[in-house]
Amino acid sequence: MLFLLLSILSSTSLVLIFKLFGKWNVNISQAIVFNYFTAAIMGFAFDGMSIPVSEIPQKPWFFNIFVFGIGFITMFNILGISTQKVGITIATVAFKMCMIIPVIAAFFIYNDSVTFLKIAGIILACVAIVMASVKSEKQEVEKKYLFLPVVLFFGSGFLDTYFKYTEKYSLTEGDANLFCSLAFLVAGCAGFFYLLYSLLRGKTTFENKSIWFGIFLGIPNYGSLYFLFKALRMEGFESSVVFPLNNMGIVAASALAAFFLFREKLSPLNWAGIVLAIISIAMIAWS
Repeated sequence: MLFLLLSILSSTSLVLIFKLFGKWNVNISQAIVFNYFTAAIMGFAFDGMSIPVSEIPQKPWFFNIFVFGIGFITMFNILGISTQKVGITIATVAFKMCMIIPVIAAFFIYNDSVTFLKIAGIILACVAIVMASVKSEKQEVEKKYLFLPVVLFFGSGFLDTYFKYTEKYSLTEGDANLFCSLAFLVAGCAGFFYLLYSLLRGKTTFENKSIWFGIFLGIPNYGSLYFLFKALRMEGFESSVVFPLNNMGIVAASALAAFFLFREKLSPLNWAGIVLAIISIAMIAWS
């Protein structure tokens, strides 16, 4: 249970840091690039390159580091664009509701148990996500960008599902740290080349503070993935339990932290959503 809590805390820290980015006008796309390099360096520091570089391409998960590396930075940027174009509520709901995909996959692929309490808890969790995410401020939605939340939903759901599949069939306990580090490195390199292209074409200007804020972001980002891997390996916890608990924990913790730390206003509907999130967590965990 400790690793699940650490995963939730790490992911919640990411949400809070992104809020600070908005307050301090940080270039998020640039900071994301350096965040991935920071996460990779942390992983390499902890792992110490336990296997020779020449052996890495022979690993069964080698191809997957490119799938996740490209997927991570793509989904991060789609989340940012969706927030701007269709609003934070729609983007947040699409991003968090993606847990449905790995949960359904777990029932069919891994034969996870199906109980009334678990299903009821998951349904309640979906309702809680919507209630906790809805904001009173109205934002104009650009209809031509409504496909972005759909891409975010299925893309994030695919990454979560494939991460579980990789964890179960390709990764060993000793490879986990190296795998996460290499995936972050691929994401950082992909982002760096795109940033370089944008700079050369004059589409953006480089901001030095992006480096420091990227480092600040990369520390919890590393923890969010590594601790999720460890949580998926907890005995007695099926992935159809871990993913909803992780997502709902992030939703509840982020909303409460924003209220107490940033004095963000929460409507009665938001509070009801937080309460439902906590109830759904208890139901799913008890199942």
